[in-house]
Amino acid sequence: ISFVMIFTPCNRIYAVDSRKQKGPATVPKIVLIFLRVFLLIVYTYAGIVKMNEDWLRGEPVRHWIGKKQELGGILQYEATVYLVSYGGMFYDTFVGALLMFDTTFWLGIILTLIFHTSNKLIFNIGIFPYVMIASTSLFFKPDWPRKVYNYITRQPHTTVGNTDVKFSDYVPPVKRSLSVFKILMTIGVVIFLIWWV
Repeated sequence: ISFVMIFTPCNRIYAVDSRKQKGPATVPKIVLIFLRVFLLIVYTYAGIVKMNEDWLRGEPVRHWIGKKQELGGILQYEATVYLVSYGGMFYDTFVGALLMFDTTFWLGIILTLIFHTSNKLIFNIGIFPYVMIASTSLFFKPDWPRKVYNYITRQPHTTVGNTDVKFSDYVPPVKRSLSVFKILMTIGVVIFLIWWV
């Protein structure tokens, strides 16, 4: 995500170099949509990869947690192996969709916190769970950092433009040109197709 953000115009109000530049105080909606879709692809791809015979039999998870004594020995039960295997597969496959819609948004947030916290506790896989929990903030309303800042500093919240991001609101530019966005999306699709075949 950090590498992709190099090529996106995200240097706005809270960026270090934002005071030097004149321009809008908000990021274009398409950038937020792109980052959300990027995460949606990562999650969905992780779910699809888990749909194989070994994962469905619980083999990798059984091997990883079979001898762990954490959580009072609950990890040694066969039911726990299948809960972790299938729970991880279903979470990865569907959490992106849960986070995209207002009616299921908070369920997606709660599942994200449970999933990544349990990954940290059980597997101790480094900083990845923290990064994914933090990246989930991209699915909140775009003005949430301003609201938090205004709440902390006790300033009234003022809206800077329309902050509701909907796919139907995006109007593509009339001029069609090869952009960094199109190149990165093409590379992502090609890599996915190479793996899939």
